Amino acid sequence: MQYGLIVGNTYYVRIANLNTNPSGLGTVANFNICITYITPPVNDDCTGATLLSSATACVNTAGTFINSSPSISSLPSCGNSGSVDVWYKFIAQSNRPVITLSSLGAN
Repeated sequence: MQYGLIVGNTYYVRIANLNTNPSGLGTVANFNICITYITPPVNDDCTGATLLSSATACVNTAGTFINSSPSISSLPSCGNSGSVDVWYKFIAQSNRPVITLSSLGAN
């Protein structure tokens, strides 16, 4: 994903106490913190495009935008994008393929 952080670098997180007296009674000064990471789909980048089956009848392949990121590709054929995207590829079986996208936004 391209969000500005570099994998392997160390980053610092500051937790500041601006409105609560940390010397108060009970647990007013206590907190929990954790960090997690998200796993993008395997076809998040052009180089990982999912191969679609090509046939005379439609063969659906499920897809999702969950955890995807905008493309930043070094491949001229893929370009760059300002929107989250996922990639697919196919091998042409005719000079006029029909690409059908369905169930957008469906659960």
